[in-house]
Amino acid sequence: MFVTARLLFVYREPAPFVKADRALLARHYTVIDFSWQGRKHPARDLASWMLKNRDKYDIVFVWFGDSHATVASLASLVAGRPTIIQVGGYDVSDLADYGFLAWRRNRGMARVHFRLAARILAVSDELAEEIARRFPSAEPKIRVLPTGVDSSRFRPQGPRRQQVLSVAFVDSWRRAWIKGWDLLAAAAREAPNISFLLIGASDSVRARLAGPKNLEVRGPVEQGELISAYQASEVYAQPSRAEGLPNALLEAMASGCVPVVTRIGGMTNLVEGTGFVVEAEPASIARAIADAIRSPEIGDRARARVVEKYPLANRDRRLCEQVEQVLSRRLSDLP
Repeated sequence: MFVTARLLFVYREPAPFVKADRALLARHYTVIDFSWQGRKHPARDLASWMLKNRDKYDIVFVWFGDSHATVASLASLVAGRPTIIQVGGYDVSDLADYGFLAWRRNRGMARVHFRLAARILAVSDELAEEIARRFPSAEPKIRVLPTGVDSSRFRPQGPRRQQVLSVAFVDSWRRAWIKGWDLLAAAAREAPNISFLLIGASDSVRARLAGPKNLEVRGPVEQGELISAYQASEVYAQPSRAEGLPNALLEAMASGCVPVVTRIGGMTNLVEGTGFVVEAEPASIARAIADAIRSPEIGDRARARVVEKYPLANRDRRLCEQVEQVLSRRLSDLP
């Protein structure tokens, strides 16, 4: 293992799953952070730092194939350093006002960074197929590497109530629509005897969703409060219209919630047989939620699925494998 390797970790925002990967990589490598967020000239700052400090890092790891991945890949090319890009979902979507590829200029940028990347990681098989469909020349470099969950931290505990939980960072109505929260508000009206709790909304989204008495909408919360919400809820609902493999869904399943999801992205394969997969339609979602409330034992199967197939230790091991393969330039692994 390249225990002394120095890794430049580039990201837009410190989402929990991004911070989790940073912590995993820091166990094995010297990690140098570059956050795109909060800078007046992030592209210039990143390119300048990478070129002036090329002797301070050996490899670049980028979370999400957004514009920061293009800058990092181009600077890496000049600096003579390899780049790994972790794709999450929106970065290969062309859904209007959501996907990075919804704009023509961004599609050109994506072609650049996927062409230059030494390795492209996708969180699900479905996402890997989407990358290959849109960027065929990148296919030999794609590897499927799901995120993981700490099942000792996210675990069942205490009594549950007839509550449906959904968690996301929702700072606009468009994002609420992408996450299907309008569908959950409609489902709440269809099932007035069941409580619904949505966590992670901005004030404007909370105001717009207000209405059903059985629907509570909160802003972002600390992880301890989030874990308590998972443990207290019978059902976790993720009726997204676009998705990769949401970490909140993994956390909820590890906590013993019965999942109800739409047939989108990697959620179908994750949930099939351990929950309910439905179409993005309020009545269907409400029926599935009612069935899930009546079937709490499915939560045990959901947890078992995540514990077996998505442990954080797997993510740790396989991240290191990818970094080492790229660093060693193993011809049998790299195209």
